[in-house]
Amino acid sequence: MSLSIPLPTSGPSLPPSPPQNMSTLAAACNDDSGKSRAGSPASVCPNSPPTPPFKEVTCQGDMDHMDVTEDLLTEREAQSQDAPPHDTQTAPPTPAVADAVLSTSTSALPSPPLRKSALLDSANWSILTHSPPVIGIDTKTLVDAIDFHYSTRLPRVDKMFPWLHGLHPSNVNQRTFLHPNRRVNKEFTTEFIPNNSSFPVSQAPGASTPLPSHKDIPSEVRGLIIVKANRRQVAANTPVQYNGFGHAMKGETLREARHSGSIIGTIFLEDFLEGDAEKEDFQDKFKFLDAPEGISLRKFQIQVAKWAVISDIVLYDSAEGLTPRLLRLAEIVSGAQRRFAAENEKLHQVYRTFVFTDSITQLEQEAPHTVTMSHNLSPDEIDEQRLKNWDANLLFHERVEISMMSTATPIACDVWLGNTTDFDAYTASLSAAKQAKQVNKHHGDIDAAAVKAPANWVTIIDCQENARLVPLAVLDQYIREAEACIVDPSRRLSPLQLGFPSSGSIPIQALTPENVYSIINVCKLIYLRSKCTYGGKPAASLVFCNDGYTETSLLALIFLMYSTGCRAPQAWVDLHVQYKRPFFCFPIDVTVASALQTALHKYSPALNEKLSSGAEYTGMPPNLMFLSDDEDNGSVRHEDSWFNHFDGSVPSRILPHLYLGSLDHASNHGLIQKLGIKRILSVGEPVPWAMAEDADEDEEIDLEEEARKVAHDPDLVKLVRQTQERREARKHLSRVLYVSNIQDDGIDEITDSLAQCLDFLDEGYRLGEMTLVHCRVGVSRSATVCIAEVMKRLGVGLPRAYLFVRVRRLNVIIQPNLRLMYELVKWEERHRDQGEGWLREVDWHILCREIANMNRVYIPE
Repeated sequence: MSLSIPLPTSGPSLPPSPPQNMSTLAAACNDDSGKSRAGSPASVCPNSPPTPPFKEVTCQGDMDHMDVTEDLLTEREAQSQDAPPHDTQTAPPTPAVADAVLSTSTSALPSPPLRKSALLDSANWSILTHSPPVIGIDTKTLVDAIDFHYSTRLPRVDKMFPWLHGLHPSNVNQRTFLHPNRRVNKEFTTEFIPNNSSFPVSQAPGASTPLPSHKDIPSEVRGLIIVKANRRQVAANTPVQYNGFGHAMKGETLREARHSGSIIGTIFLEDFLEGDAEKEDFQDKFKFLDAPEGISLRKFQIQVAKWAVISDIVLYDSAEGLTPRLLRLAEIVSGAQRRFAAENEKLHQVYRTFVFTDSITQLEQEAPHTVTMSHNLSPDEIDEQRLKNWDANLLFHERVEISMMSTATPIACDVWLGNTTDFDAYTASLSAAKQAKQVNKHHGDIDAAAVKAPANWVTIIDCQENARLVPLAVLDQYIREAEACIVDPSRRLSPLQLGFPSSGSIPIQALTPENVYSIINVCKLIYLRSKCTYGGKPAASLVFCNDGYTETSLLALIFLMYSTGCRAPQAWVDLHVQYKRPFFCFPIDVTVASALQTALHKYSPALNEKLSSGAEYTGMPPNLMFLSDDEDNGSVRHEDSWFNHFDGSVPSRILPHLYLGSLDHASNHGLIQKLGIKRILSVGEPVPWAMAEDADEDEEIDLEEEARKVAHDPDLVKLVRQTQERREARKHLSRVLYVSNIQDDGIDEITDSLAQCLDFLDEGYRLGEMTLVHCRVGVSRSATVCIAEVMKRLGVGLPRAYLFVRVRRLNVIIQPNLRLMYELVKWEERHRDQGEGWLREVDWHILCREIANMNRVYIPE
């Protein structure tokens, strides 16, 4: 099987720079040229060595050589790592011996130089305690060990799974579900030029084998765990971790002062040891977090504990250094390693506990790339380093990424949709302008040019779930003020801030006449104020919410319907296609917007030559559900038939050529056509309308004639029309690729399919055609493909690519299963040139910990 991935070897295209109105946190990492470092390929930490570019693998021979070489390196490392415990003081095998053993079976391949971790060389050891054993190491040894670890490939996927999924002995369902016999031989991929179809046939599983067990510990694996053992304390300037909306995580404990400095890959004792962390009363026992019941393929929160039992562990105290307390904690860890080895006879490796005996200041001086947080930083410096550090704080990065993605952009009538960062930046700039005005003793309105904002936001609408509709009397007052300012531009327009209910919070029962007129008049107020001036510049409006894409969506859509006179389906399309705005709606929003359509059009300035004065209120009948536009008597237009089974959400635009969505999105051929999508990549879930041949087409039946023949039966007429719509939609498509061998079951692999998927996406990119990538829900298999495409297209590492896709999937949390995520780690390693830099920006267990932290905000464990 060939693998051809046209990856860039030089000058990868970069994401756009963040907007000018980014928060001060993002602005802190701007260089002198004003280009944000947050928008370029991120380093794992402020001073990390550059990761090499992706390497192009063009043939199976190269792939086979890489796989064999990886196996050989693993074998050689295992031979060198199988040294006796340190108390025997026996050195590991010499390179000459290892080479002699290797050459007996691999004489046809060039022998790469033998490499091993500096932690395995007893010459680097300083024995601190003997029972249990604890070894001291200096700066050079730690740096060499870190560089070796991040420059060495992680074990193969099949070595680590299903063990990493968690195989609790009492969880028979999980163990049975992940049984090797569930594997089936499947056809690789089936490509469809529209109107051609073939479906793969699965074969029966093979012979039975014992159920997988938690005792099946992967052999010849040696990880590296770095543990920060500072005293638990919370300093006044300690920053908290944030969720995606700028709030501290509920129940999240601040474990120690971040300003004390951190080494790359840092975790904490409570992440993997049993005991009371608050009292520092730890037991010499590793946590066993495998789920005792249920089937789970996304246990990111257990990966630190899983990885700890197959790793050498290094402890450090960045504040106090080597102390009796640190030695006591190290002895507990060493005791846990010995206990685990005694209880697990299949554990053939000897893992050791080390203590870093030098200061973190010395470490940063000699190897700054190994330190992710410097010692004794100010709060502003901490935030700046957090922006540069992708080894931790992905919650913080998610907040910044959301702010960048949903920054304020204009729609109709100089109305802008934005987020809280836009509002905060605007109010801060406005406050500064007011202070400058007072100092200079100027009179009159603030000079709009003195306020740093994308537009002259005089009207602010804050969309919140608990906000109430504005009373008509209040709206009438503001509308008349705006009308007076339009007639007499010399009149002063007062700045205004109002609240409005969020998307999904207005039930259809709430559409009473008074509430309907309140909604209409809010639209009228925004429209009229956009015709005014303030401070010598045109007045604009900012409609904002926390994330910038959820709570504001309903108001944005109904304002488009009011101001432009478009129908509800077209408002959805225009907001996404014409204005390129990320937004998320709920099914109830579709119902509410459709019900309001007639009333909005009745008073729309685009459909009426003259607006009445003041607030609109003419006694609208209470039941709007049965009101309709006169022009078509309320029936859904033929071109809008896709809206009949629309739930409010559109596929997520990840890159200009790349959409991520669900099977429902792919099945709505009318929506696909409206969005201009020309290609479909189906990962494990076929789309019948796009791939199956239509018998009617083969016979070239005239569907219009058929419709006339069955005109007496509305159901048959509807069926003929649907067939005709599918036929027209297939003509709109360019190509469809169906990858048939991947289920979201934690067993199926995606690596062998990535090459063809990325080639398919690259072809669409070169042709200027947009591609929808989907699976069933659009969170696991298809998200994995999109993450790989972002890594390749933008030249960024896995953590940033994961977050890039996660944020743009909006309110749907991407959840590639553990095996798929591990495959992405291995895919990234494979496409980097070994020897020129680290193969991973972030270690596996750290990436999983950060994903678990982000998920905890939204998904209870």
